[in-house]
Amino acid sequence: MENATAVGKNALQYRLIMNEVVGFTITIALTVLIGITLYLLKLKGAIFIDTATFIVVFILQFALLYFFSFMQYKNLKYTIGQNAVSFQRGTFTIERETIPFEKIKSSLFDQSFFQRLFSVGDITIEQEDEKYIWEDIDSMTANLISNAVSAKGDVQPITVATANAAVNSQPPATNL
Repeated sequence: MENATAVGKNALQYRLIMNEVVGFTITIALTVLIGITLYLLKLKGAIFIDTATFIVVFILQFALLYFFSFMQYKNLKYTIGQNAVSFQRGTFTIERETIPFEKIKSSLFDQSFFQRLFSVGDITIEQEDEKYIWEDIDSMTANLISNAVSAKGDVQPITVATANAAVNSQPPATNL
């Protein structure tokens, strides 16, 4: 994807916060479990050990999840070409998907409550026989892609002139 465009920063912010909330929850659960175990073992310095464990695990999970979130964001790119739209995503391995406009039947931008807070959402592109979902993309990128799909897609609007021409081209009904 030579001329690929990166998605907006909202996608990074959303990924960071969601990943860190999950990581913090796991850190709390792990240190509570360790604290209970140390209390039951009646070890001296249990509070110090549990506090140190919390700090070390928190720093490690924060750094690792920040790195993974940044790598996911760095690899989120798209290209809108003449005949197709291409998506790229991944953390360490990169997955690319190219969807020809002629095969696109519909596109949908969906947002959960939390995604709306960060102006991100999921793009779903339906083809004849499958769906492609690109998750946690900023709203501006989603609008650009949706507009391109609508403009270049295989969906043709029905105009009044076309509808009248179709009605006039049918033979008149005869009364028997």
